[in-house]
Amino acid sequence: MKDTGYLIIAVVVLAACQPHRAVDLARREARRGDGPERAAATAILDEALALLASGDITGARRRAGRCLEKFPATARAHLLLGDLYELEEDRQLAFIEHMAFRDLHRGRVAAPWQRYLKAKMAGNDLAGPSSRERRGRILSAISRALDLWHSGKRAPAWTLLEELSRENPDFGLAALSAGLVASRQGRPREAAPLLLRAASVNSFLAEFILAGQLVGELPDLPQRLRPLLASAYRHNRADGQRALLLAIIDLRAGRVSSTLELTRQVLSWNSDDIRLLLVGAGAALALGRDDLLAGMLQQLRQFADKLAILFVPGEIPFFGGLAGDSLDNLASEHLAPVLPPPVRQYFLWSLWQARGDRRQDEVSHEFYRLLAREFPGLELQPAECPDKADRKTASLAEFHGKVRRLLEAATPALRRCDCPRRRYRGNPSGRLQFSITIGAAGQVTHAVVEGNTTGDDWLAACQLATLRRLCFPTPLRARETFSMVVTVGPEVEHEDGCR
Repeated sequence: MKDTGYLIIAVVVLAACQPHRAVDLARREARRGDGPERAAATAILDEALALLASGDITGARRRAGRCLEKFPATARAHLLLGDLYELEEDRQLAFIEHMAFRDLHRGRVAAPWQRYLKAKMAGNDLAGPSSRERRGRILSAISRALDLWHSGKRAPAWTLLEELSRENPDFGLAALSAGLVASRQGRPREAAPLLLRAASVNSFLAEFILAGQLVGELPDLPQRLRPLLASAYRHNRADGQRALLLAIIDLRAGRVSSTLELTRQVLSWNSDDIRLLLVGAGAALALGRDDLLAGMLQQLRQFADKLAILFVPGEIPFFGGLAGDSLDNLASEHLAPVLPPPVRQYFLWSLWQARGDRRQDEVSHEFYRLLAREFPGLELQPAECPDKADRKTASLAEFHGKVRRLLEAATPALRRCDCPRRRYRGNPSGRLQFSITIGAAGQVTHAVVEGNTTGDDWLAACQLATLRRLCFPTPLRARETFSMVVTVGPEVEHEDGCR
């Protein structure tokens, strides 16, 4: 039964992020069994592989869970899997955290926490009895405190989280939650020790703290977190995210040579990391290393369609104002000139809007003038949002439902951008994926292309302009970021919309 337990662990823990590794491990462990146990393990493997091959990771997990019910003697598998969920390098948990943190540092506050906590609590069912009871109790209390916080009951939320962090010093998430709430309340002296304690329990949390836009409230936090990140990076030099954070910390502190050396080390084996390329190019520009700058610029220009998203606030943690604005100069003077219109205009608009530069008005007008010439008859100028008092919603779920319906309703307008292309320039086909950020007044403050398989920059620009006309309900004070996909091409019937 021991081998069957390892098979289950291989499928469940690794399937989400490393299915090939899961398959290899599961096959190896299955071969070590014998008799009925081996037959049972093989059957589970075949079914799980079939589900994984079809892309049904959830189904593969359920199948493994049913096996645990059928063979209760695999209690050790429960315990071991529970331990794996606690390990920093557990890939499934790291993946869950990464997705939640990615949303959080883009400005979302409530939804990622709920998803993250639900994922953690789902893992409790696979943990040992004592671990399950304690973790479930703490996570339930954290979830309750965050609900209080988001409903406006700030004082009870802080009291509960502070008590949880004090009573459970080894539970990093409790200290992290309390630290976040303290920082939001403008209490940096209480927030900093809590956040540092969370990072010392799990260095992965240090990455989240830096990505959570807390640096403006706690300016000395990056330097205090650097030793934790550096130690974790020394143990895994293939970790590009930690290398990026270390490089930015050094660049902000004026250690430009250290930044350049670190980025060169990582880029030697991962030359496609455009965030590191950008930071490294900024350091090379600040040091006057034209030889290195030229090579990095050449690589960056290969990713022209993805550059704009890097200058949206929050996409690169605490990105603005690095090394005397060398990255801003790099973007406007070295990258923008080689981008084709209208990508260049939108790139500069995103850059200067993020920096509060007055030049954003001029370049946005130029962007819309180009679109008006390319797409005559389409209304593309930004619309005024109505009074937001009439658009308050009762709950986060209702808000997300309204956003989803508004985005679905906008799809026909987005596809109408395709009409001039069908008539005069051939019919592009493919998918465009956008990320939009909703501001405090319900307007779309940022919209960027995350993926474009059509090869048509003008079509993407037209759809970006259309998205920026939308207005949304605003139940939260924080920015909210959403993604949507639009399909264009012969398979989409929308000729009527072109008339």
